[in-house]
Amino acid sequence: MSASPSLSNSNETFTVTPSSSLSLNTTYKIRVTAGVTDSASNVLSSQWTTSSGFTTETISFVVVGASGTILTSSDGTSWNSKTSGTGNRLYNVTYGNSTFVAVGTSGTILTSSDGTSWTSRTSGTSNTLNGVTSR
Repeated sequence: MSASPSLSNSNETFTVTPSSSLSLNTTYKIRVTAGVTDSASNVLSSQWTTSSGFTTETISFVVVGASGTILTSSDGTSWNSKTSGTGNRLYNVTYGNSTFVAVGTSGTILTSSDGTSWTSRTSGTSNTLNGVTSR
């Protein structure tokens, strides 16, 4: 994965913006390769990697409903609304093979690798899809 790093005004905070979505429940470490220079022109002589990194949120629950509603939660108590990109009613959602799949009216199929960003897929039918499962 590539990223675009930036520094704060005081050069004390290093921010990395990934070029693509991070995977759920995954630990990432930051690595700075040898040869990088700081603002005082000092050269990093050897590669440096964070020791513990950080772990992305786990979305444990996804619910779907009327008008393309998608809500996610990591604890089943606090819920966050996500943009589905459809106004169709969604009837069911499942998770398998690192992918969420939601289905609904007019042959609607949506997929997401993170539960946050959803992509419409072609189903080949205009019938209502009531269920989906994975194994």
